[in-house]
This record gives sequence, C-alpha cells and structure tokens, in this order.
Amino acid sequence: MDNARPERRTLLPLLCLTIGLSAALVIAVQPMFTKMVLPLFGGGPEVWSAAVLFFQTMLLLGYLYVHLTTRWLGERLQAYLHLLLLAGAIWMLPIGIGEGWDSGHETSPLFRLFGLFATALGLPFLALAATAPLLQRWFSLSGHPAAHDPYFLYAASNVGSIGALLSYPLLLEPLLRLDEQNWLWTGLFGLLAGLVVLCAFRLLIRIPEESPSHAAAPAPVSWARRGHWIILAFVPSTLLLGVTRHISTDIAAVPLLWVIPLTLYLLSFVLVFARKPPLKHAWMVRAQPLFLTLLAVTFWSSKWPPEIYFTIHVGTFFVTAMVCHGELNARRPAAENLTEFYLWLAFGGALGGIFTVVVAPLVFDRIWEYPIALIVACLIRPSRNAREARPNWRDLLWPVVIFLLFALPLLLSGVKAADFSALERISILAGLAIAVFLSRTRPVRFGLAVGVALSATLLLVSWTGVIERARSFYGIHTVAISKDGAYRFLIHGTTVQGAQHVDPKFRRAPLTYYHRDGPLGQLFNAYPGFAQVGVVGLGAGASACYRRPGEAWSFYEIDTSVIALATDAQFFTYLSDCAPEAPIIPGDGRLSLAREPDGHFDFLFIDTYSSDSIPVHMLTREAFALYARKLRPGGLLLAHITNRHLSLEPVVVNAAAAAGLTARVQTFEAEHTAKRDGSDLGRAYSSQFVAMAPDPANLRFLDSNPAWRRTFPTAGQRPWTDDYADLVGALRW
Repeated sequence: MDNARPERRTLLPLLCLTIGLSAALVIAVQPMFTKMVLPLFGGGPEVWSAAVLFFQTMLLLGYLYVHLTTRWLGERLQAYLHLLLLAGAIWMLPIGIGEGWDSGHETSPLFRLFGLFATALGLPFLALAATAPLLQRWFSLSGHPAAHDPYFLYAASNVGSIGALLSYPLLLEPLLRLDEQNWLWTGLFGLLAGLVVLCAFRLLIRIPEESPSHAAAPAPVSWARRGHWIILAFVPSTLLLGVTRHISTDIAAVPLLWVIPLTLYLLSFVLVFARKPPLKHAWMVRAQPLFLTLLAVTFWSSKWPPEIYFTIHVGTFFVTAMVCHGELNARRPAAENLTEFYLWLAFGGALGGIFTVVVAPLVFDRIWEYPIALIVACLIRPSRNAREARPNWRDLLWPVVIFLLFALPLLLSGVKAADFSALERISILAGLAIAVFLSRTRPVRFGLAVGVALSATLLLVSWTGVIERARSFYGIHTVAISKDGAYRFLIHGTTVQGAQHVDPKFRRAPLTYYHRDGPLGQLFNAYPGFAQVGVVGLGAGASACYRRPGEAWSFYEIDTSVIALATDAQFFTYLSDCAPEAPIIPGDGRLSLAREPDGHFDFLFIDTYSSDSIPVHMLTREAFALYARKLRPGGLLLAHITNRHLSLEPVVVNAAAAAGLTARVQTFEAEHTAKRDGSDLGRAYSSQFVAMAPDPANLRFLDSNPAWRRTFPTAGQRPWTDDYADLVGALRW
C-alpha cells in the first residue's frame, strides 16, 4: 500500500498534463488553421465564427464517440480503439489543404468551409475532442481517492485551453511562421499520443475486468434534466458569438478582441468546476440581474465611452456564463453518467453555434440573436424557491406596466433620442432600470421586463436615416441618409465605406476617403490616363467617377450584398453614372486577380483595408508579389490603408519592398469643409494611401507634391507573409 501512494501522487499530475495538453491543442489549431484558409475565403470575423461552429460540431462528435464506446465496449477495447484513432490522426499530419478548395461565388461559403475543415482536420480534431472525457471516464473507475468526482479535471482541460488561447496571438503568431506552427502542433500531437498511452496503462491496470461500468447500468436521466443541461450550455455559447460579433460590429472590430470573450467563456468553466470555486455561485446569481439590467438600458446606445460600453457587454457575458455553467456544475450527474453529461453539454454548445452562425444571418438583418439570448438567460435564472420559478399571469402585468410607462409614449410620439436633453435621457433610463431590476426575483417576469427594456431603449436611439440594411456572411451593411437629406452613406458595421450626394448636379463627386482633394484625387489629377484599371473592393463605387474616356475599369468584390447595394440606383449611382459598362467580378480579390493575365493593369487600386477586420492575406509579401506581376512595366499600385485600430503603413511598405516595389505614402488630414458651386461637398475624410511601382521612375510624377513622401522598409521588421503576421505589433496602442 505504501508503494502505491507515490504512484497515486503522480497520477493526477500526469492526467492534468495530458488533458491540459489535449485542450491546448484543440484551441491552438483553431486560429492556426483558420489563418491557413483565409487566403481562400477572405478575411473577417465571419470566417472565425464559421470555424468556431465547425469545432463545436466536432467537439460534439468527439463526446458522442466517447459516450457510445463507453456504452458498447469495455474499457480495454475502448482504449485500443482510441489509440488506433490517434495513430490514424498522426498519419494525416501535418495539416494540409488540398487543391480545389478556393472560395466560389456563393453568397455564403459556409458549407465549403465545413468541407475543407472536415477533410483537412476532422480526424485529428475528433481524437483530441475525445481525449479529455475519455481519460476522466477511466479515472472515475480507477479507485483513486478522488475518482468518485472527476469533474475537477474539466477545469484542468479549460486551463490548457486558456493558455493556448492567450499564447497564440502573443507568442506563436509573432514568433513562428505558419509552417513552423504546423510542425510544432504536429510534434505536440505526437507527444500527446504518448501521454495517452501512458495514462491508459496507468489507469486501466487499476480497473478490474468486471468494472463498475459493466456491473450496473448507469442511473437513468430524465429528458427534462437533459433539456436543462442543453439550454444551460446553449445560452453561453450563443452569447459568446453574439457578444463577439457585437463588439466587432458596433464597438471595435479588432480581431484580437475576439480572444477576450472566448477566454472568459473558458475561464467560467475553470472557476465553476474547480474543487473549491473561488467565486461562489450565489454571488454570481445575485450579480447577474444588475449586469443584465444595466446592459438592457444601454444596449442600443453608442454614446458611452468605448471602454465602458465594452466592459458592460463583456462583464454581463462573463457573469451570465458563470451562472449558467454554475448551474451545470450544481446539476452534474454521478460519475457513471459523465460521458452523457458532456455529450449534452456539447450538444447545447453546438446548437448555440448553429443558431448564431447559420440561422441568424438568414433570419435577421442585425445581430438580434444577441438580445434574444440575453432574454433567454433571464428566463432560465435559478429561483430561490419553486413558487418564484413557476410562471403565472401576474408575470405579464409588470412588463406591461413598463411598456405603458416607457415604450408606448415614445412609440406614439415618435420622439427620438436627439430630441431629449442629456438629463431627460438619463432620467428615462434610470427609471426604466429601476423598474426592470425590481422584477429580478421571478425569472419569467424578469425576462419579459428585459425584453421590454430593450424595445424601449431601441425607440430612444436615433435611427434617423437608415433606409436599407443587408446582412451577409461577411458582415452587416447599412445604407443611411444624413439628417439634412443631402447624402447617402454605405456603412459596414461602424465603418463608413462611401457616401454620395443625392443632388444629380453633385452626385458624380467622389466623397469621404475618395474626395478629389484627397490622395486618390491628387493621383488622378497628376497622371494623364490609364488604359486598364482594376479596383479590389467596391464599397459604394465612388472611385468609378475617376474613370476617364477610353479607360477600361474592372471591380472585384467578395461580398455580393455590397454589389447589390452599390448597383441599386435608389441608393448609389456612382457606377451607373460613371462606369456603367465596368464588370464587377464577385469573389475574393486575391484569387480573382490571380486568374487575370500577368501585365494586365496600368493601375491597380487595393481598397480592402479600411474596415477594422482586415483581410490579412491581402497584406502579405506573396499578395504584393501577385499585384506586381499583374502590372504592366509602367504600372502603378495604390493601397488605401486608413484604419482606426491598426497602423498598416509599415506592414504595406515592408511587404511591398519584399515584392520589389518602391513606395510613397500620403497621410491626408481633412481640416476643413470645401464649398463647391454653393453646395457643401466637403465630406472629405482623413485618409492614408500608399502609392507603389516596380520602377521608382514610375512615381516621379508625384515629385511636385510634397505630401507624397518617400518611405522605406522598417529595419529589423519582418514582412508579413502567408504564414506569418504580427497583429499585436500593428495595433495602435
């Protein structure tokens, strides 16, 4: 017995290491492989959301595999099968992408993405997803003193996930090329396989041939209990993607911010499944109504400072995830039902992903799935007693009172936020918050009250000018008209992508970043003419009005909803007025350019970087080498690099230099509004452009304009490539 104690002391560290490493590999492969496919499917948060949904689905399949093999096979046969699965996964490594997976012209490439992920990564990810619950199951039968309650190992799994999630953008991505990351991941996968073999040997020798799993069937679990597990997993999963999209669309679409909600999501599992949870479940239950109420009355407003707005959203998400996952922990079954518990938990998470990624974009034109999930979170709150949990007709009364006091008067009067003073707005929101918070003890009443608050505050927000909204795989696009009715704007998330004057006399004037006083106008004014022009990134089509007689223009745009809005004359007429015969080629710009003959363009304009979620694959050395090949000997390349959150000048200049291009940069400050023909045609936005050419002589026509400054690569800074990028280094801190 004494000899067994040291062995027992090393068993838990071995299990924690193995489970933590498997979870770390699960997380690390997601951004790594998503980065591999970006050159095929374009950039943006929707590609990441689709990847998350795929991995949620594979996690579900992994848990289903463990559950079924637990029921149908003995532990030893199960171990042999899993080791065979690991061997098959190793045979498929390193991860690679076959031919023929480039994005087509479909509105949403979701199913193409799923096919690519499944063929390239399906088997290794399935093996990883199954490892943690499998080892926990074996441990529960091992006779170890802690084996009766193995759920604390789930916390170890999520610690590994968090470590990988934080280390990828901070360490792996800046330091290692993509192929180096791939080989490192492959090596660690091999190490994991060895650790699983060791764990299997250490655990299975402790399990008698007639183990408890065969001696008695697991206790039956009711469908009501399973349904509760599913909904408790569904809500945080939906909120995770909902809040990520919301902060990407309405606050700041910095890709690194996506890490924060996912880290908090995983951290909530660590905290609630720990042996001694540092944050008591009762604390989170009491704090949740305060956060939900505060979010409900501020949800639609963008008037708050971004850091406060971000904190409210992310704080509410974290507290709600803690409540839901805390309820899962409190309602977990005995160890004999461990695999089924994890199966339904994964099923709820996958349902949340399907609702957010597949269903919502088809049904909603905004991120409505997010407020819907908030209301459901209220409805499933734990109650102090059965009487409060049981809904009755009185639960409808208080939300009706709130509606009559706050929403109906606004609806009937048509008053908007702009018509209220700051004090009046604060008074209305304070009264609304108090009314909602008073209903917190009854879940149904509270959920309905939060729904009414979200509706009332929506009426308070000034929606003046929104005339069209379209949602696609690549984001949400809004067409709005200015308060004076003189301009129409195309907005992607919160980024203005173009504007046009509605007066026929002035609507051929390019505005915003494309203003004739800005860098684009200066370049066209200084250069006599181009035979063949290519524009990657359509926007509202403002650049088309620089087209001169005899010039052949082509546009390349990945998002078909942008094409539909830009070509609809009731919204924008730049294309029909200035370049009616110019073809618009749908699809990823880099892939579309690759299909054009070399030496095809006199002028190539890359206009894909101004949105906050930049397509990284359009900024690499390989991308600029492609652009250079497509230029004629005297050709010019222009990149629009205005960006609120990323400093792209050194990135573009270094990648261009690596591709043999010389560059000049102009940072344009729109200091005043110009008046033309008695009309306000200012609408010039500050912007930054980089002009490039294979031969420095091609840029001499800019010598007379000192605003175009010569620029050189940053010493010691690596150019971005298809397998290396440093987003952290490009952030504007």
